[in-house]
Amino acid sequence: MGAEKQQPHELIKAKQSEKHEEEAEIFSLPDSDYSDAKPSEVTDVYWIYAERKRGKYPKATPRSGKWLIFVDPENVDEVWAKIKKAVEEGKYRR
Repeated sequence: MGAEKQQPHELIKAKQSEKHEEEAEIFSLPDSDYSDAKPSEVTDVYWIYAERKRGKYPKATPRSGKWLIFVDPENVDEVWAKIKKAVEEGKYRR
């Protein structure tokens, strides 16, 4: 049997990961530099990340992907802190 065909969302995620690695190399900015960053204070990269620290990520589904959350600038740090904590603790699923 041949290798399983990647789903479109898996291909996109792989491309985004490659792009992030390229940008990190260009700017010499390892992810760890932004682990406790506040979004309102970061101006030299396009995004910061939160990654699960407990448990394993659930299997990808067609509904997997990025989130777009629109927040007033005065609330962005508070909202990010809540989301980041929940992601790190594995509280977000689908």
